[in-house]
Amino acid sequence: MTEPAAPKPADDGDFNRLWAGQTVSVMGSQVSGVAMPLIAAILLKATPAQMGFLVAIPFLPNLLVGLPAGAWVERVRKRPVLISGDLMRALLVGMIPVLSLLGVLRIEHLYVMALLGGTIGVFFDVASTALLPALVARERLVVANGRLQSSRAVAQIAGPSLGGLLVALLTAPVAVTVDAVSFLVSALLTTSIRRREPAPAASAHASGLWADVGEGMRFVFREPILRPALGWVASINLCMAVLMAEYVLYLTRVLGFGPRLVGLSLTSLGVGSIIGATFAQRLARRIGVGGSILGAALLAGVAGLLLTAVTAPLPAAAAGQVSALILFGLGTTIANVNLISLFQAVAPPRLLARTIATIRFVTWGVIPAGALAGGALATRFGIRPTLFAAMVGVLLSAGWVLFSRLRSLAEVPPQAEDPEEAPSSSVAAALAEEALEPAV
Repeated sequence: MTEPAAPKPADDGDFNRLWAGQTVSVMGSQVSGVAMPLIAAILLKATPAQMGFLVAIPFLPNLLVGLPAGAWVERVRKRPVLISGDLMRALLVGMIPVLSLLGVLRIEHLYVMALLGGTIGVFFDVASTALLPALVARERLVVANGRLQSSRAVAQIAGPSLGGLLVALLTAPVAVTVDAVSFLVSALLTTSIRRREPAPAASAHASGLWADVGEGMRFVFREPILRPALGWVASINLCMAVLMAEYVLYLTRVLGFGPRLVGLSLTSLGVGSIIGATFAQRLARRIGVGGSILGAALLAGVAGLLLTAVTAPLPAAAAGQVSALILFGLGTTIANVNLISLFQAVAPPRLLARTIATIRFVTWGVIPAGALAGGALATRFGIRPTLFAAMVGVLLSAGWVLFSRLRSLAEVPPQAEDPEEAPSSSVAAALAEEALEPAV
């Protein structure tokens, strides 16, 4: 008996519930994304090095538990992982306004909460990405990911503006309460998903945890399409971590922005993101998946350089930040939609969670190093020169795509053969024959 095709995301209630929950959660996180750095920079008087450390900490769990998280998630059902993750993060975030109201909030509290929240987030994100192919048909993954990216983009538009307004009206510690509530709403919506997940494959328990981790890593690093994609994402994340660590200090101390202008600047990133999510699939059909990723990577690099180009007077600086971030959001989102769909489509179902975990281990594992380096470089050379050097690195990162066969990929390739089922097959040959066209 053949299994019924997975429903399309447009008419599937379970996908819509997952979509709605993640949209609300991301909205709340965008508010915290404005409030938390302002708590550190203004309320707690954090130094550039402390800001770099604060940005680095949430990503350290990718190095500590990122790889075993993928193997573990494959052994369990994904939906309970999402629900418990939302509830635990709601508790963590909710502690910040309480500690502030008690007058005992310190930078060390933010460090601990960032570490615990980052650890929970590793398991949550791997489970969420692995659950999606069970809710939508394979050929609709680009559409589904585009909609999820659109929601994130809408949140990036509304969230920072709302965050800046709430910080101005209620103070930053109180504003993060919105994030705690958003996690609770996300948990409730995920609980309402009716589709029963298939039980984890029996083979998921047949070998040891670390043997499973090794198998997932071998699959990713042997894949001829995934390697350059992995290299680009890791390189850009390394450079972007420098920006993440020092950008709020750049806006507030170098450009003289207040909370509302900080929110406006970050909102413009969402404007570009929603445009990118809307046109990602259309662009991939027109110029190919590889061509759209390359063009988006180059656009993001050029836009990054514009971030440090205009510094005064204040209206011109604000216009420069808004324009650059719109273009940057456009480029990175087009690339992300196509890359996420690529990862999900190529990996065999048995290896999907481990594939995602390996990718996160590499691409998010470099972020702590970039953030710490950003803090050290900004202390030594100044904030603006540090950000300029990082954005040069973003532009150069496009070389991973430019000088690889990824740039000539016409469409999302067929699923790679499972090495356990066909150990002698050549995935590289299959992809070269079926998915790649000659470079233009």
